[in-house]
Amino acid sequence: HKLNPVRLAYIRAAIDRHAQELKVVSAERITAEMQRMLTHPGRSTAVQLLQETGLLAIIFPESEATQDDFKDRFQVALAGLEHLNTQDFASALALLWSQLVPSADRNLTESVMRRMKLSNEVIKSMIWMLDHESQVVQGETIAWPVLQRILIDPRINHLLALAAARQQARQLPVTGIEACQQKQLLSPEKLNPPPLLCGTDLQELGLPAGPLFREILEEVRNAQLMEQLQDKQQALDWVRSRWVR
Repeated sequence: HKLNPVRLAYIRAAIDRHAQELKVVSAERITAEMQRMLTHPGRSTAVQLLQETGLLAIIFPESEATQDDFKDRFQVALAGLEHLNTQDFASALALLWSQLVPSADRNLTESVMRRMKLSNEVIKSMIWMLDHESQVVQGETIAWPVLQRILIDPRINHLLALAAARQQARQLPVTGIEACQQKQLLSPEKLNPPPLLCGTDLQELGLPAGPLFREILEEVRNAQLMEQLQDKQQALDWVRSRWVR
């Protein structure tokens, strides 16, 4: 902002001329600069400049920029970055990436982010948020046992921020996200009560250890969250009636 227009134009022209040279810059350096941009309050402007100078397509050659809806998707990305009320790098990158490459599956996302030398934590957070975004958007109607497992994850607030930002950018309702935020206000006993049973309890019932344990414990947990089972004895009787012969 302190540069005069002539100097700024000169810098922009230099970037345009040398954009292809970014390909020889280390992934770590590029990612470090992307992190600085996407955690800065001016991140939307930064991404806009990356696009105008051709650098964004070099960083993300997978970008589906030739599709007819790219302009609209990119505008959603910019608006979403403005609405995003967290400085979390994974949230901002997930929003941008999924607008640039909406067809990307988990494998492609992980492959590209590893190419960028992102940490395992950032990659896992990105994939988790993209996997669960649609569920929190439907927070009013999604089954409680499904939603509860999402709400107790340590990354939940970043996920809600991402989902809200994208909905606002698309001018769509955020009622499902607000429902999730209301659920977060539940008491710990309601939001995340201690499990009624564990693997040791199933072993004491004579059930063989193995994959079945996880299935049984998950069903018991679902029934507990739906308030169909109130205490450990009820849970034990419930398991006996279904799995003990």
